[in-house]
Amino acid sequence: PGDFDYKYIFEDSSVWIDKNIITKKDPSSFINLEFVEKKEIKWWDQRSFIKTEKLYEIQQSKIFYDVFIFKASFKNSHDIFIRVNSEFKTQKKAEKQASIYAKIYGQMPNFLKKNAKTLTIHKGDFLWMGGNEDVIIYVNLSKAHSEEAMFHELAHVSLDFNFGGSVDESAWKNVILQDKYYITRYAYDYFFQEDIAETTLWWFATKCKPHTISKKNYDKVIKHLPNRFEYLDKQDYDFYPAICE
Repeated sequence: PGDFDYKYIFEDSSVWIDKNIITKKDPSSFINLEFVEKKEIKWWDQRSFIKTEKLYEIQQSKIFYDVFIFKASFKNSHDIFIRVNSEFKTQKKAEKQASIYAKIYGQMPNFLKKNAKTLTIHKGDFLWMGGNEDVIIYVNLSKAHSEEAMFHELAHVSLDFNFGGSVDESAWKNVILQDKYYITRYAYDYFFQEDIAETTLWWFATKCKPHTISKKNYDKVIKHLPNRFEYLDKQDYDFYPAICE
């Protein structure tokens, strides 16, 4: 009825609607970085992808490139490796990038880190990618949304059933059917790939940081996604190091 006669709530991706769900001021569990080595890896970089007409029809071949590798340590969470493309030229410059994103990764609630093993950092302003135990980061993408982008991609890594995550596929499809709404057009268009990552950020916002989103938006998501939110509530996720209101 009224302004809810569409099948998704927001036109923009959930990462872009509010850039202050997690900010620089939020605590991070990041402890320190340690240089490991420089080596060649075979992994993804969107700058090598061949695009077709549809977003998900992309030839995504791995390519070889050199990276500076750092081990990052965190309080109450396992170590990960951060791989910085050698296009950053020096170990010192690479370490600067690694430390920026290690701090942001450290701000993410622990439940998103469960399956994460690596971050891979490139130049460029492509959208980030998550899955396969890794988040691929492009440093020129809007810095204001880095925390929300990290959250979204780690949801792919640790929750998304497409990547062996903890969310049960049949249960999630069932709550989609019950809600009859998607949080965003992106989730609506690519529900099998994006619905979990799009939804979880705003579920977290309503549970832990309700004042970071507008009252109007809070009311909309609570009203239209009750079954998804109830499913996520029941998982008893570890929010550390987030400090909830």
